[in-house]
Amino acid sequence: MSLTLTLTGTNSVLAVSYFSVLDLKDGEYELGLTNFETYNTIPNITSVNNKFYFDTDKMISIPEGSYELSAMGKYLKAAIIHIRSNNNGNNDDYIFDDYNDDVHKDEVASSYQREHHEKRDQVCLPSRFYQTE
Repeated sequence: MSLTLTLTGTNSVLAVSYFSVLDLKDGEYELGLTNFETYNTIPNITSVNNKFYFDTDKMISIPEGSYELSAMGKYLKAAIIHIRSNNNGNNDDYIFDDYNDDVHKDEVASSYQREHHEKRDQVCLPSRFYQTE
């Protein structure tokens, strides 16, 4: 007997309920995952974690969606430069190292102290290097 079970969804948790019972008579069975494809459809940025604070009073609200780390770095770099140039800020205070696909790391540095925020789900940028795991 061969049976294909399909899970689809737009959340990071995939679940399904089958309304007709799968009748598995006594015997030995194997269940295996043959394919898992996401196509970047599971959002990793939501309204819960989309705030990025910099300087002492500035915030970038990142649009909800699915992002690669390299795309996130480019978006934040462009947004910070845009906001700071509108306020006659000096963009040289931020150092953006390009994403390295070989080691899956990206670094951003700032000479500014971060403002303290109570919510743990909001990202703040202290004045040190950040490196992805």
